Amino acid sequence: HGSLDETADRIKNVGADIIFQAPHSSPFLALNSGVVDVRYGARLLDVPGIVAAAPVLTGQLRKLKGKQKLVMIFGVDPKTYDEAGTGIQIVEGHGLQEPGDLIVDTVLAAADDIKIGETLPIMGRDFNVAGICKAGAGVRIFMGITDMQTATAQPGKASLFFLKVGDGSTVSEAAVALEERFEGYQITALESFSEAMKENALGLNEFVTALSVFAALISYLV
Repeated sequence: HGSLDETADRIKNVGADIIFQAPHSSPFLALNSGVVDVRYGARLLDVPGIVAAAPVLTGQLRKLKGKQKLVMIFGVDPKTYDEAGTGIQIVEGHGLQEPGDLIVDTVLAAADDIKIGETLPIMGRDFNVAGICKAGAGVRIFMGITDMQTATAQPGKASLFFLKVGDGSTVSEAAVALEERFEGYQITALESFSEAMKENALGLNEFVTALSVFAALISYLV
């Protein structure tokens, strides 16, 4: 539960209000592929209450600088990503400006001694570390969504949209409007994202129950 809460907190710290995903998508973002057309962004902005829609394509990195590790990557459009939430908070260098630019957060940069201007091979391409961002929001690596689409052979696709609700509407009202307009699509308020992850964690409740029974049995025998 602690691991799920930590992951959910990072996603909530993006600063958006709602996550929009294709039908039957999992709240475990690392398990989803690009299944939504980025052109849905214009349709989402037509929904009452929605003032910003940021497409995000997710990916995973299993090896970095010769070390085996699992790191999640967001492919984003910097403009809409900033509009939908707090954006990528740069502490050194600059944001995503050119194709091939890469941003890592302070935790990953410190752990793997990553420097501004360094070249990192990712998904069969060389990327330039253009900036280092504040940790704690979203993921540890960001790249342009076009670069991610090219690297993963998913042109024009996104895994999800982060949505921002305007001051004149509530998140619940906007969510209802989205559900009416996009029947069957997965619409999750960020404030309840942690609960959604726990509900969809296959086998988690059974594992906790089994472990509790085992612990109680051992205690009884002692």
